[in-house]
Amino acid sequence: MSCSSNGKIKKAGKIKLPVVLYKQSELTVNGKKIKTQLSRIGSPTITQKAGENVATLHFKTPIWFLLLLYLSILAWLSLLAFGIFKYIKKAN
Repeated sequence: MSCSSNGKIKKAGKIKLPVVLYKQSELTVNGKKIKTQLSRIGSPTITQKAGENVATLHFKTPIWFLLLLYLSILAWLSLLAFGIFKYIKKAN
């Protein structure tokens, strides 16, 4: 793929991005969500246009992860409150 010194692509074509996509990954190229063909290891091949192209990779956090995170925070706060309660009860 030819590229000028300022980073702009001189001609359109396919390019393999040096990233790995997972199930929760979301790839956008030039502001549009795309579904792309993946290699054996999960790296995408995209079609780029002539000029400047921007690819952005996002990871969508699963809802179960957020639930477990909140549960963990709640458990730590409960443990802290229990410790403070025991300390105050022992001091009196």
